[in-house]
Amino acid sequence: MKRILLLGFALPVLLLSGCGYKSHKEVAQEFAPRVEVVGLEYFAQIDTNGDGVVDESELSTAGSSEQFSAEDRAVLKHMHEYRGWIGHVTGSKTEEVPVTTLWPIPDGNGGFWYMPVTTYESKTTHFYGINKDDLKSYRSRLEKMK
Repeated sequence: MKRILLLGFALPVLLLSGCGYKSHKEVAQEFAPRVEVVGLEYFAQIDTNGDGVVDESELSTAGSSEQFSAEDRAVLKHMHEYRGWIGHVTGSKTEEVPVTTLWPIPDGNGGFWYMPVTTYESKTTHFYGINKDDLKSYRSRLEKMK
């Protein structure tokens, strides 16, 4: 039993430690030259509403469109996944979300019963878009990242 538990812990550690794992920055740097080229080349086709900013839904549609080659679709899917790195915030939404915590209450017999207490926290979601300037400056911004 102990060997299985150790293997269950060690296997993910081995897989993540030098066996082909790349950080987000390494993946971004690998794609960066193609992001600029593909993004600028197909910008007008991707920006279906013509507002000069490619948003999440436009990138999602383009990434699955057969009008692009498989290689270009891979770049478009990368752009969708990394739109927060490539682009800029175009909007945000803040909402109050419930968070329930169970508070232990002694029952007087050495045990506890748990009372649910719900509080509310603000959660802000940011929306990202990519314009042509974002595409042109992406590589230089990546180089400045630590």
